[in-house]
Formats: sequence, structure tokens, C-alpha cells
Amino acid sequence: MPDTLVIVNPKAGRGTAPHLAAAVVALAAAHGIRCQVLTTNAADQARAAARDAASRGASAVVAIGGDGTIHHVVAGMNAVSTTCALLPIASGQGNDTIRSLGLPNDWRQAASLLWNGRPRSIDLLRARWPDGHTDLAVNVLSAGFDAEVAATVRAARHVHGSAAYLLAAVRGIWRLRHRHLAIDLDGRSQSGAALFVVVANGGWYGGGMQIVPGAVVDDGCLDLALAGPLTRLDALRTLPRLYSGGHAGHPLFMLRRGTAVRIGGEPAPVQIDGEAVPPTPLTVTLEPHALQVLRPNP
Repeated sequence: MPDTLVIVNPKAGRGTAPHLAAAVVALAAAHGIRCQVLTTNAADQARAAARDAASRGASAVVAIGGDGTIHHVVAGMNAVSTTCALLPIASGQGNDTIRSLGLPNDWRQAASLLWNGRPRSIDLLRARWPDGHTDLAVNVLSAGFDAEVAATVRAARHVHGSAAYLLAAVRGIWRLRHRHLAIDLDGRSQSGAALFVVVANGGWYGGGMQIVPGAVVDDGCLDLALAGPLTRLDALRTLPRLYSGGHAGHPLFMLRRGTAVRIGGEPAPVQIDGEAVPPTPLTVTLEPHALQVLRPNP
């Protein structure tokens, strides 16, 4: 079994991800690390390959793609008990998971973690639906307006990167819809009209927005952000502040921390790490120290 499995989404980076993977493999080989490459944009295949590599004793799985690729790779790795470590290398639109993990955007610096990095454990979020279906979030889960924006970004063809998220959000504001949501965070309940709710492990999403300033992926807590019934004008005014975390003092934004949250009330669309999943109701719980990630030495 090679030291490392490299899983590549060929559509990532506007089709440049396979070339990036070849460069990573060559650099790793120069440092004595053998790699096997799997190129696929099929979620099930990425999950199965990551699970197989982890169970066979690979030292690391490299994910080259966007947040969705990382999401599926982690789901596969987490299906087995292993010391195999994840290394994501930026090649997507938003790369928010990489920001939240504190990893470099430069591929050379990221690849060097295969021989210079240190495995460090991070938390994950486990989403559960009433029918028994479960899924993992590495970075963020959101319901409502945010999930609708994420769907628009996935369908975008001509705008990429952070601009795609910003444009989709601005367009979505003109079709603004509030839902009556019921939120229970560690036994504390509230309900009412809401624009969206975010359950976050990391602090970044939406192409660089700091939806939960100060959130970190290894603190043993999940972070909740609930946006109340903002008007269109207020939403437009608040949108730029999301990039700096300046929305934290807004009276219609609630920021809380905990270990388990249930989202019920009116059904709302949901996204996990940019991927569409079944709608609410669902419950999200924290799984502490659930994944090893290669990160820079302190």
C-alpha cells in the first residue's frame, strides 16, 4: 500500500486539479513519499477509496478539490478507526474548510506537510435525520437561505471563487424568504422567523465570510449562528460585515456555543460543506477529536 492516497476532483480549479495532483505527487516522491492517485468526481467513489486507504494503513489521504471533495473524503476516512491523517490541498471555489483548518493556500507549502507537518486531531459535526440517515460536517452545516445560496453557487458556470458566493447571496436577497424555525441548543429552546441557521465547526464559510468569529475546529464546541427576520435592506447592509465578523453585534444575529443542536419547525433546505443534503428536521452533535489532520508545527 502506498504511503499516501491522493484523491482528485478533476473538475476542481476549473479543470486544473489533475495537473496540481501530478505536481504534488512529484514533489512528494522527491521526499521519499509514494503516492497513489485516484481521479474522480463521484462522491461514493471518493468515500469508498478514502475508507479503503485508511483501513489498509495509509499514512495520509490527500484531498485535492473543493470543500465538497474534502467532505466526502473525510466521511470515508471516519468510517473506520484509524490513525490515517487528512491533508486537503486548495483547488476549489471557496476553500473555506482549508481556511478553518489553518492550512496554507499555496500548494507547495501544503504538500510539504506530508513530511514536515504534524497530525493533530480536530472535531467533527454529526448530522442525524429522523429516518436514521447520518452525515458528517468538517466545517459547517447551514439551513435556510444559506443552503439556497450554496445551491446557486454549485450551479454557477461563469463566476467562480468568492465572487460566486457574493453574487449568489446578493441575488438571493431579492427573493428573501423567512422560515419559522425551532432551535434547541443543549436544552435551551427558541422558535420564530429566521433567515438561516448555521452550525459551525470552523469559523469560515461562503468564500471567506466569518460567520462565527473565533470558532476553532479543535475546541470541543460547536458554534451556532442564527439570523432572524432581516429585511432585504438590512440583509444587504449586513452582508459585507460577514467578511470581517462585524455582524456579531447585530440585534437580529444570535451567536451561541454548545455541543448539540436540533433544528426543527418549518422544513428548510440544508447544505453540509457546500453539498446538498436532506432538509430539516435534523440534530447536530459534536464528535470531539474525531479526525487527524496534517497541520503546520506550532
